[in-house]
Amino acid sequence: MTTLQKPQPHAFILFLIGLTGIWASLATAGTPLRLSQPGPGEFLSASFQLERPSKLEVRAVGLIAKHGASYVVDAWILNHDTHRAVWTLDGKERDCHPESRLLRRASDVVALDKGAYTVYLFAGARYYAEAPFKNWQHILHDLAALLSREDPNKNYQKYLDECFVDLILPAVASLGERPKPGKDRGAPVIQLTCAQDGIYFARPFRVTRDTRVALYTVGEAIWRGEMLADYAWIENARDGQTVWLMDMPNCEHAGGALKNRFFTGEIPLVAGEYLLSYITDDSHSCERWNAAPPYDPEGWGVSLAPAAHSQSRDILAIDLDEITPDPTVLVKMIHVRDNEHRREKFKLERPTRVRVYALGEGGRGEMWDTGWIIDLKKRQTVWRMNYHDTRNGGGDEKNRLYDGIIQLDKGVYEAHFTTDDSHAFGSWNARPPREPNRWGLTLMVANRD
Repeated sequence: MTTLQKPQPHAFILFLIGLTGIWASLATAGTPLRLSQPGPGEFLSASFQLERPSKLEVRAVGLIAKHGASYVVDAWILNHDTHRAVWTLDGKERDCHPESRLLRRASDVVALDKGAYTVYLFAGARYYAEAPFKNWQHILHDLAALLSREDPNKNYQKYLDECFVDLILPAVASLGERPKPGKDRGAPVIQLTCAQDGIYFARPFRVTRDTRVALYTVGEAIWRGEMLADYAWIENARDGQTVWLMDMPNCEHAGGALKNRFFTGEIPLVAGEYLLSYITDDSHSCERWNAAPPYDPEGWGVSLAPAAHSQSRDILAIDLDEITPDPTVLVKMIHVRDNEHRREKFKLERPTRVRVYALGEGGRGEMWDTGWIIDLKKRQTVWRMNYHDTRNGGGDEKNRLYDGIIQLDKGVYEAHFTTDDSHAFGSWNARPPREPNRWGLTLMVANRD
């Protein structure tokens, strides 16, 4: 391995002497656990359960970027009850390793509550140096890096071979697989874990009485946190109206790259039928991380369970064909993606006032994603989404919303909605609308005479 000038031998000897007593006593007190020598892009992990509050000694060596202070190889311990890290290698300033100024070592005592945990060691798929002088706090580090000839790119694996995380588990700890939710939280009714790139996940469920649900979801923000690319939402299964949406104001940093976001909390729902949905874009997921992963990588996705004081029978997973049809919904063409042209017929037995909810893309006085209704008997368009009849639907100005009432005669009609090759459900190139899942056209009976 390419090295810098090593620190004076006596400093390292004193460091080893200080650790010897600690680790000698720990070795007789519990079970050693080591994760070491990850390959490029590899996750190593081990899960354990603590039967009562305990203190752990943690040793680790990770690798930082040549400029800045981000970790290319990082380690942390995740508490599964809170979905938060209770210890991280990058949590504070660390000492340089005697073999390299880019390898950083830690020796900590961590107090943990009773509960379920996983320790992780992650190595980036490649070594990156970052740009110097982006943060004034790292100016001295960046100056030293510019003077150094050390370059992990020349032999990344040799650096990885030096990386590890060590724990000595106390007698009250037991090793095992990634913990399942405890009885106090309830088993998930719907769960998607370790979501991959480019997926759209939707599962229906029924709430049998007014209650609260526990929701946990991890996703990705893009464009400097202006919008989410991987996110979850809950919609009314009968009419498509958004009940809850994961967005930047209601989520937190999930650890790792700043774009990793998560939400955990309880949501009130009235009795009814719903869809729990989750969508990802074409990068940064369990399939392949293009930046540092979140502290709970397997949690990338969504999980819904009864809240702490709810009953399991309050929330039931159902099939799509079990959703009770809403007689007031005439057409529901939503979740429309790029380059789609959808059409759907409907029949009116009498003159009817129809509520039109259309959400599409437009600008400069014209619509690029738009809807219209054709009277099939007269062979003429009886309504069209025109730019000047719309208003902003939230997010970017080009998100255009028509929400109004039209009068239609008795007859047979065909509704249409078409999109161009960009900016639609699941592939936004600007800030999405307030209700991204309703991109498309919904027709409902406004009243019944």
